[in-house]
Amino acid sequence: MDVYLLRHAHALPRETPGCPADSLRPLTVKGRRQVRRLSQVVKLLDLRFDLVLASPWLRAQQTASGLLSRTGLNLKPTSAPGLAADRDPSRFLPLLMNLSPAPDSLLIVGHEPFLGNLASLLVSNSAGFILDFPKAALCKLEITAWKPRPKAKLKWLLTQPVMRSLGCE
Repeated sequence: MDVYLLRHAHALPRETPGCPADSLRPLTVKGRRQVRRLSQVVKLLDLRFDLVLASPWLRAQQTASGLLSRTGLNLKPTSAPGLAADRDPSRFLPLLMNLSPAPDSLLIVGHEPFLGNLASLLVSNSAGFILDFPKAALCKLEITAWKPRPKAKLKWLLTQPVMRSLGCE
């Protein structure tokens, strides 16, 4: 199974006067621009997803929905409360392992430090290895085993500057 991890795009900063609750912070103009760039990368790489799981928090939902609508992929993101920014990725692993039917290609849209910790658990089974996810970064992991514990290989991590260097604006 290929698992793609995507951190939400740039959202309204917490310290903005009148900022809503953290879970309700929307994408900014910069964030929408990042989603546009992400959609160009998805098209360029001809990525396809069988399932999209997204944090229920607004900025993750907007990132997932925006990406899917811009790429023409006929999918809707499934809200997964276990992906909220304040959750423990080790508790998310059983859900991931028990998806039925198991998708060949899964996109997970969420937050930091959740995504970095999830990638760490899958790649090294350790909280000591931390993969830092900048906003609107997309990562590909290849699951190599589910038992006795989930294991993955890190295939690539694309940041916004790398996406720009690929000609995506």
